[in-house]
Amino acid sequence: MKRLFFCSAVLFVSGMVSGCGGGDSVASTGTPPTVATVPAPTGAVVNATLDGPLKSETFNALSTRYTGVSTSSGVQNTVVSGPSTNATVSYDAATNSYHLSSPGTSASGQSPDAVIADVVQPDFTEASSSPCTSGTCSAAAISRRGDDGVRSSGFVYTYVAYGRWFSSAPTGSGTAETMNAAVFGATTPANAIPTSGTASYTLDVNGQELTGPLGTSGGHNIVPSYSGNGTAAFDFGAGTFSMNGSMNSIPNYPDSVTFSASGKLSSGANGYAGTFSFNDAGAFKGSVGGWFFGPQAQEMGAVFSASASDGRVAVGTIVGHK
Repeated sequence: MKRLFFCSAVLFVSGMVSGCGGGDSVASTGTPPTVATVPAPTGAVVNATLDGPLKSETFNALSTRYTGVSTSSGVQNTVVSGPSTNATVSYDAATNSYHLSSPGTSASGQSPDAVIADVVQPDFTEASSSPCTSGTCSAAAISRRGDDGVRSSGFVYTYVAYGRWFSSAPTGSGTAETMNAAVFGATTPANAIPTSGTASYTLDVNGQELTGPLGTSGGHNIVPSYSGNGTAAFDFGAGTFSMNGSMNSIPNYPDSVTFSASGKLSSGANGYAGTFSFNDAGAFKGSVGGWFFGPQAQEMGAVFSASASDGRVAVGTIVGHK
């Protein structure tokens, strides 16, 4: 296995690192997907924390996904989907490996599954990349470290982790790409979610954008990624939340973009959902949805998807701690 330091600030070439998906699909027309609610976690929590050693578990995971074709003049046939619980993130203690899976096939026609083996516990920051064959590539990464490689928080999360998995293959008009992004871990029981008061979380954000190639590296298209920080404010009595922050755009670092999100908490359940937006040479608008993690909602994790009027799409993860 090729082990890489997971960092969304590293250039994600078409076949270098990854994300998660499923859910309701929305073609990218500049009209944001509507998300009124987010699915509640339903699986039993096996590992109370992500500190090792871990037992085998199929985690509660929330995911989002994009598919499309990157061409020399832009993007085609882009679709974003999620937030949803369609993807699967599981850990096998016998082989010390993670299996990341989303239903169906990817835009490149490959199996949308990825395996990350030989994971170093408990402070894992792991990636794997398969050799490209005839231009067909795949890769995956998981982490519970807030270090985004550009503006490091240095925080290691106890209850939530995030990951991405990716595949690409040449087509007649360009490169077909699929990116999945997910958060997973020890979700908070619904009866432990506060019903009054407020809480703020410090955020670490990682994302990926599908756009026209910005050049090549090792024969693969370079596509931009984002990493950044922010804050989230939850008002449990009012049932509302907001998020604000900034993300560095790679490979155009130190260029940065600001993001914002707002929405509502699920009533009587672990969940929150709303709108997400940022501006990168045009307005991106979309959805965000997430869960609380830890026995007393000490941490949070969410996924976002957004699209621009020119067909560009983006997906990513947001994790936060009190």
